[in-house]
Amino acid sequence: METIVFFQTGQPVIARRKLAGVAAHARKAGWRVVAAEKTTRPFDVAARIRAAGAAGCVAECSGPHAELAPDAFGDTPVVYLCHDPARTKGRAACVTNDSPAVARLAAETFDSDGLRDYGFVGWYEPAYWSDNKREALKREAAARNARVHAFPTAPADREDELGFRHRLADWLAGLPRPCGVLAVLDELAVHVLEACHMAGLDVPQDVSVLGVNDDETLCESTVPTLSSIHLDYERTGELAAEILAAALGDGTRTDGAFTVQPVGVVRRQSTRRLTRPDGAVADALEFIRTHFAAGISARDVAARFPGSRRPAEIRFKTATGRTFDEEILRVRLDAAKALLANGRTACGAVASRCGWRSETLFRRQFKRDTGLSPLAWQKVQRKP
Repeated sequence: METIVFFQTGQPVIARRKLAGVAAHARKAGWRVVAAEKTTRPFDVAARIRAAGAAGCVAECSGPHAELAPDAFGDTPVVYLCHDPARTKGRAACVTNDSPAVARLAAETFDSDGLRDYGFVGWYEPAYWSDNKREALKREAAARNARVHAFPTAPADREDELGFRHRLADWLAGLPRPCGVLAVLDELAVHVLEACHMAGLDVPQDVSVLGVNDDETLCESTVPTLSSIHLDYERTGELAAEILAAALGDGTRTDGAFTVQPVGVVRRQSTRRLTRPDGAVADALEFIRTHFAAGISARDVAARFPGSRRPAEIRFKTATGRTFDEEILRVRLDAAKALLANGRTACGAVASRCGWRSETLFRRQFKRDTGLSPLAWQKVQRKP
């Protein structure tokens, strides 16, 4: 049984999603995976490899981390996760999330609400994954006759949370309204939400706020709940393991940059702009989002409104542009796509987990929406 060492430097919640992807391939390959988590001391890569008797390594590191440079691994094959491809070019393979695709999803989200001004809140200091998203968002905005306003983050902002939020509040107050703001991480998006509150700005009517990563616990705990772009970290880990397996199999050292598409936008309250603000409609939308898997119907949603069903339907469609049934189906399809993208949920299970009465109905509605069967769509999405 070959041993693989997984070097982890990122946030534990995210790093473990990547580790889960590596482990999924390891089970098929018969590998043993040993996780080496970042501590206050630098990694001694050679010592870790010797101690584990490792045949190969996966290095999860989004920052510079000089101790994890390709030379540190010697002759041991290594594949990098979420690292700057420029740092490994010609020496090791690197798997990252597709930043232009993230920017495209953000622009599509804002564009669908008729927004022509986009804000961008990036990392505290220069980082390839943040800078790439900013530049990609500028290109997407230009294609849509929109403008990007980038907030000037600084390293000191990490140490002065209150000062950071005050600066954000002043910046947000000066943006054209309405506008959409993409924060490059959910943690930064939370700061944006708090800064909007400080500035007296309504979310999402004045400012739509969108994060990245879809940390469900964090996104569901904010007020309003936070919309976020769900990155497929499980697939990045799995793809890294597949590339490493090829190197271990025939001795071919693979280099180059590989990208994984994001799953999609998980829409919550922070981007749910209504043509006509309506508290009852907002409540109904949240009810659909949190209960779609329970097999709810248009009748259940209409019951959230006072009075009879027909006026409720008119009120809902006036604010959202969709009927009750159309919104329920949209949310179910989005959830189904997220489950299919991870490649580990059978089609029948997807149907039941997303509230369809039968797998046949699920397949029919999915193909009507995408033009593909669930299996064909899944194969397209999982291409690197």
